[in-house]
Amino acid sequence: MWDAHELVRMARQGLEEASRATVLEQAVHGIDSLSEVRTHPILADAFLAAGLGVIREHPYPGIADKRPKFAQRQRCDLVLLPRPGQVLLDPVAELLQQDQASGTLFESIAATPTVAIDALRSEEAFWLEVKLVGQYCYTQGVPGPNRAYGSELTSSLYTDLAKINADAALRFSGLMLILFADTEVTASHDLNIALHRALDRGHTFRSPITETFHIPERIGNSTCAVTLLPR
Repeated sequence: MWDAHELVRMARQGLEEASRATVLEQAVHGIDSLSEVRTHPILADAFLAAGLGVIREHPYPGIADKRPKFAQRQRCDLVLLPRPGQVLLDPVAELLQQDQASGTLFESIAATPTVAIDALRSEEAFWLEVKLVGQYCYTQGVPGPNRAYGSELTSSLYTDLAKINADAALRFSGLMLILFADTEVTASHDLNIALHRALDRGHTFRSPITETFHIPERIGNSTCAVTLLPR
């Protein structure tokens, strides 16, 4: 149902177009100056342009029967749907609605909620976490080597791989790592080390898929590697 290679291609194209736009604008900063959150709309637009539906910051389904409060639920960066405009069903919200209607005139209605024609179950969507790490970055507005580069690269994998692997309700999910480095060789070398460390820690994922492209060197990075670790 989901082609991981195509998702990487879409993401790479979106980021590459954003990088080209900074060149045309003669911008002082490149896409390697962006925060992780600011890459989300770029990726969302890329997936939308490719004909997918996108929901940002959507709660994970988790164990619906436990009925966690909204503030307690972990959220996924991007949830991808096969088509734009589709509705993603939320089993937790449905159960809470039934609880609120219990003992009222609306109890029977809440017990059989109306389902939109184009509604999608959580196990049919692709749940995508996004992480960004740069070998060179801005620290308090000053560009230079990222002193926490190694720990950021490994911890970024540990945290989100654990998150998506912990939710048994997900069928399709993955972690997308956006890595900025001085060369493609560096990016490949450092990514392989981080992946092996993640495996050593017991984190599981299928074969990683990576596409790279060149970015104008402004602060030390000249390569962007987009890697998807499918669950």
